[in-house]
Amino acid sequence: MSMNISEFIASTGLQILVELIKSSTSLGGTGVFISPLSIYCALVLAYNGAGLNSTTQIELRNFLSQSLRGGSAPVNDEGFNTEVGQYIQWILEKSSSNEDSTFQLANGIWTRSLKINEDYALKMKDYYNATVSEAVNGATDVNEWVSKVTNGEIKKIIDSDSFNVILANALYFKGFWVSAFNKDYTRKAPFYLTDESAVDVNMMYQEFQHKHGVRYLDKSSKFRGIAIPYRNTSLAAIAVLPAANITLDSAAKDMLMSLKEFRAVGKISVNLPKFRAEGSFSLLESLRNAGLKTALSSSANFSRIADGLVIGDVLHKTVVDVDEEGTVAAAATAVIMLTSMPLGRPLEISFDRPFIMAIVDMDKYTPIFLGAVLNPSV
Repeated sequence: MSMNISEFIASTGLQILVELIKSSTSLGGTGVFISPLSIYCALVLAYNGAGLNSTTQIELRNFLSQSLRGGSAPVNDEGFNTEVGQYIQWILEKSSSNEDSTFQLANGIWTRSLKINEDYALKMKDYYNATVSEAVNGATDVNEWVSKVTNGEIKKIIDSDSFNVILANALYFKGFWVSAFNKDYTRKAPFYLTDESAVDVNMMYQEFQHKHGVRYLDKSSKFRGIAIPYRNTSLAAIAVLPAANITLDSAAKDMLMSLKEFRAVGKISVNLPKFRAEGSFSLLESLRNAGLKTALSSSANFSRIADGLVIGDVLHKTVVDVDEEGTVAAAATAVIMLTSMPLGRPLEISFDRPFIMAIVDMDKYTPIFLGAVLNPSV
């Protein structure tokens, strides 16, 4: 593949996460987690529905083809869809379910009181294996599909039957650590919040050996981080602790740009909080701030799906559950469309203050989940 789809996905996720962190750090809660891959898949379905050479299409194309260093890569419809479609298929094949890990991803399109263009429906089936269905029971049909794909972790993505088209993605991951944290070592320990106050959290402990394949990176002026593999998959959990003067959003960008620099380490002791984070977001403002002005306005052109459609909202839900055995993570994204607008010595790293965490495919360096842990005690 000639296009760097992994970097496109990472850039999309980073721009949205930065916007969400800005609005969430003062709101409390465990943290802010999104799935760059899920959001990207849903927006690719929208991009393919935009009118040819329209401002809507140009905005979406530029947004979906940005590098982490800025600027957009030149893309065309056919080449872009071929490479993104192949990439998603590659991810699924690499991470297919086995006794140690489960990875599921699905794309879906629902219509309600509207007939969409057959060419668009066929194209999305061919490139992205998207199911195209009539939502006879309204939101219930969409929510049941999301619940099934996410193994019940996300039971509902939309509340209302007020839609004409839904473009959706859902994904689910369950993985076991390459070496489980010993539950006997989990203890109450302080976690220092951004205001320098402390809360007690359930802190896990593990001493990883060289055979476990843990990777480590010390960019002391920016962050220290580890990549802990899951068994029998190329996915790994990456956690990075920002340097004292580095913001969480800066640390997230630095991490995504440094994924290839993580190196195997001989021995490292890790203190990692046990937590469950659930997020529910409207991404409209974040996406507008990232450049999708016309695409998210009443002037949008999605004529390749059907005439007169506009995006009413972009909803995103996530669940990330980290414990001694491993991680369960799920995400769903729904684009709601309407016909009117509404080293030398043993190392140790202790994640005892807000940090960035991601679940990353370490072969292609794609962030499947990306977030900031703000307060594991919540």
